[in-house]
Amino acid sequence: MNEAYDVMVAGGGNAALCAALTAAEQGARVIILESAPRDFRGGNSRHTRNMRSVMAEYSPDEYFNDLLRVTGGQTDEALAKLAIESSPEAMEWMRAHGVRFQPALEGTMQLGRTNAFFLGGGKALLNSYYKVAEARGIRVLYNAEVTDLNLTSGIFESATVRLDGEPTEIRARAFVAASGGFEANLGWLKEAWGECAENFLIRGTPYNKGKVLRLLLDAGAESAGDPVQCHAVAIDARAPKFDGGIVTRLDSLPLGIVVNNAGERFYDEGEDLWPKRYAIWGRLVGATVSRTPSTARGWSPVSHWSTATSRVMPAFGRRPATRTVSIWGRCRAMSPVKRTASITAMRWWVPRMLFPTPTPTERYFGRTESLSTSTRRRIMGPGICRMRWASTIKASW
Repeated sequence: MNEAYDVMVAGGGNAALCAALTAAEQGARVIILESAPRDFRGGNSRHTRNMRSVMAEYSPDEYFNDLLRVTGGQTDEALAKLAIESSPEAMEWMRAHGVRFQPALEGTMQLGRTNAFFLGGGKALLNSYYKVAEARGIRVLYNAEVTDLNLTSGIFESATVRLDGEPTEIRARAFVAASGGFEANLGWLKEAWGECAENFLIRGTPYNKGKVLRLLLDAGAESAGDPVQCHAVAIDARAPKFDGGIVTRLDSLPLGIVVNNAGERFYDEGEDLWPKRYAIWGRLVGATVSRTPSTARGWSPVSHWSTATSRVMPAFGRRPATRTVSIWGRCRAMSPVKRTASITAMRWWVPRMLFPTPTPTERYFGRTESLSTSTRRRIMGPGICRMRWASTIKASW
């Protein structure tokens, strides 16, 4: 490609678009290289739905204290305060570039006072940016993977790009690396976490392989941070290996118990409802997996659910071969007689474990006695999924 640009941006998510738009508004000729196809553009930004920001009822000090709680004090204080103090300005910049916000839905605890929600989620956020980028004359190439960087005495000159499978060289005066981390690169994760990384589920994009990051490190760029530091959450073990998105996340952990394969609790589930609960459980699950290498594949911290509850509820039938099923999935794998017995026990035991007195949940289960098996399955299945205390979970990046 003979044409030269002022700024080349590797990546197609929120950070990349912000950099590209800012450069274009200063008069630069900009090209964006997105390794994903157009329909999957945006990296993990297309899975996002909100941003945390200083607001009228959420002060910078409270924001900073929340960050310290989540990180255990291991954070770059100067960088954290810069991000916190700049968050209101960032929201205004986003509005000026087509992003629309909406109030938090009712029943989402205190999120309305701490988080600004994007109308339409991450896909709408990206579509707004790309629409403005097109109007600014920014060129966007999809299926464009950076495979090599040509640096002379530390100065960027060009990049070798595999464009639709064919190598080509693109020149620019400046290079912006905004292509995400390496959470979809299991080989690299193993270097940090060991063999247990093979069991991780990546709820984000499969295109974040860390290739540009590796090129820069190999070229002598200084690394920063800890490779095991990440945004890890607990998700349903039935989620796909990649791209499951936010709908696979489990938010009910503080309302029940979580045990490992030995039937042992390994953390105080009710320590915090928000924000620490959301941010720490993926790491806890991952660390627990790393201590139990014999269960490397298909592991789930509640896969021995019947062991943990045997004192209250008797076991019915043998465990299925797979470890990544919910308790309702186990019921479906049983014979009709054992399934009926298990459902009867569940109707009695689950509400009484969580609630000391009869509740609408208990009455809801009680109404299924006279229903057919298929109708009961249709009702009980979603009920169990909504309550989530019997779901299996895995670590997700």
